[in-house]
Amino acid sequence: MDPDELAKLYERRKAERAASTAKVLALLEANQQAVQAEREQQAQWGQTALRDVVIPYFRELEATFPNAEFKLDPAATLDAESHLPVAVAFQIGDGPKHVIEVVEGHVRIYFVPRDDKDGPAILEFVYSGDAEPFIAGPLDLTREKLGKLIEIAIEQR
Repeated sequence: MDPDELAKLYERRKAERAASTAKVLALLEANQQAVQAEREQQAQWGQTALRDVVIPYFRELEATFPNAEFKLDPAATLDAESHLPVAVAFQIGDGPKHVIEVVEGHVRIYFVPRDDKDGPAILEFVYSGDAEPFIAGPLDLTREKLGKLIEIAIEQR
């Protein structure tokens, strides 16, 4: 093959690889942007669910339970930018403090036992979205599932 033809072949292949790489990078960038937008949407849904479903329902429980046996911390953690809650905590009687937290669109529910003489309380157990009360995402934060969570918390007390 003629050296000029080989040089042209090399340049053509180099341009094709560069175009292919640019296309893949553009697709990856678009995918990352879509994933980030989905996370932001899920996080917003989580904050909205905490504000519009969880806190009002827990306020009803707070008003209903006798002798202030249900304690609510409606702003256990606030988002630094929006000042909306990203975590809500509750305690039934002298039981452990339960926390419902929305992190990057995922809901984590755990409880922290009371402080005792052995030192500060640590994370004790994380509820899985695969088991009762089946809360994994913001759309799972319903009155029915929260009621099941409260039922579980009462039984564990």
